[in-house]
Amino acid sequence: MGRFLGGMFGIAAMVASFVANGAGDSSGHFSNGFAAAMSLAAMLSFAGAIAGMFLPMRRQVIAAAAPQDA
Repeated sequence: MGRFLGGMFGIAAMVASFVANGAGDSSGHFSNGFAAAMSLAAMLSFAGAIAGMFLPMRRQVIAAAAPQDA
């Protein structure tokens, strides 16, 4: 659920960034809005990668061998 909510809020933030910095009426306005939205996406991705570095490591699970009855 967190992944879906994160994606939803991330897309909403990028749309808001696009609307605040550009528009779809001309190529120049579109480029400005697209650049702002992609900059925000890159910053959010970088922040997620940094946050992931501080997560605890997974415990290694050793699977027991199943007995083979022939």
